[in-house]
Amino acid sequence: MSNSWDDWEQKTKTAFEPLPPGQYVAVIDNASVEYNDRGARTKITLKVVEGQHNGRLIWESYPHIDKFRWFGRMAWESLGFQHVPEGDSMEQMFLSISRALTDSIGKAVRVTTDQKTSTWQGQARVNVIVRRLEAMASPQQQQQQPQQLPGGYDAPW
Repeated sequence: MSNSWDDWEQKTKTAFEPLPPGQYVAVIDNASVEYNDRGARTKITLKVVEGQHNGRLIWESYPHIDKFRWFGRMAWESLGFQHVPEGDSMEQMFLSISRALTDSIGKAVRVTTDQKTSTWQGQARVNVIVRRLEAMASPQQQQQQPQQLPGGYDAPW
């Protein structure tokens, strides 16, 4: 890595450009639960660890509401779990998933991203969104099975 002042300028130009849509190997860099007047929300930071975008960050967050059960389940299964998370209610299950994400900082996952364009105060903004999170299979598992999420999406939760 160069220590040239000009390289610093190049880094500032690309640091916050949206990550191109694609599939990346990343690690869970941070995870937390935040509360506000609308309820709880899980926030995840993923850090790309391979390829030309090595070191770039991906941020995703989702509220603990019925509409985002699919994302909670996907996050849970990306950690390699195949059983239902602990909890007697949807919120308790969301909190179990959030705790597992927090406990899994440093774990590698495969993340598929896309871009979504929105308009805010008259200006178009491009945001990176997570379309898919998958568990990283060991080299032995990759030879034995096709790459797919464990289970189906037919569980009642």
